[in-house]
Amino acid sequence: MANLLQHEIERYGAVTVMDVMLLDYETKKPVMFLDTLKISSINAESEMKEIKGGKYADVLITYDFARTLGLEFQDALLSSESMKNLWGAKITDAAAGFNVYQREILTAATGGVLTVSLDIATNVGGDPLMVAVYDSTGAEVDLTTATFGAKTITDAIKLIVGNEYTVYYTGEAPGAAAGEWDAIQALITSETFPKTVTFVGKTFFINQKNGKKIEAEIEVPKLKLAANFTLGLEAEGDASVFDFSGMALIDGKDKELLKVKTIRYID
Repeated sequence: MANLLQHEIERYGAVTVMDVMLLDYETKKPVMFLDTLKISSINAESEMKEIKGGKYADVLITYDFARTLGLEFQDALLSSESMKNLWGAKITDAAAGFNVYQREILTAATGGVLTVSLDIATNVGGDPLMVAVYDSTGAEVDLTTATFGAKTITDAIKLIVGNEYTVYYTGEAPGAAAGEWDAIQALITSETFPKTVTFVGKTFFINQKNGKKIEAEIEVPKLKLAANFTLGLEAEGDASVFDFSGMALIDGKDKELLKVKTIRYID
């Protein structure tokens, strides 16, 4: 009788997103912690087979198979670690060397000097990878007689002092030594994918009987993070969000997919 009444005694409402830990599948050491999720959901599906027979093709037997368990998330904040672990990106900083494309509007100083904000990136031969200068009419300035410094473009004849120019160039990403910010590059290639991890989600349920919060833990022993993701860029002033997902794989002799644990009251 106690089991029949259990649903009346212990009924929970799931009301909030999870704080998520991703653990290395083999060592079970943490590789990432997510506490800024906006949406987290778990979707279980399976297929059903019917065996029919008789004069009117009655359904004689049904059985379930091919159970799948998918997880979907939306995070409010983006980081280099989330790009690394959730996208499978390769992360490098400025010390490893990468270039960025710049557009700046500058005024020529004495001697026909334009001073840009980043070091002008050079190739093996020492020539600028890409530098293009346009005057206020939109005409391109011929730079064949210009000289280039680390952050300067100089042409005393063609760059008129006091005139405004639009400069397009390839610049070297600044390292930490150049200021408090260390530039980071996340590189996604056709050969890099997210890893398989152990997923642990912490949340709370609400006990319907007494209104108390119950600490809950949702574990996916073996989660293959999907390579697909969505990064939304909005114009309304809200921070952009990014979506990612994963698929549970069977784990262990019991072919485990999901564990839901209610642990303790936390009020």
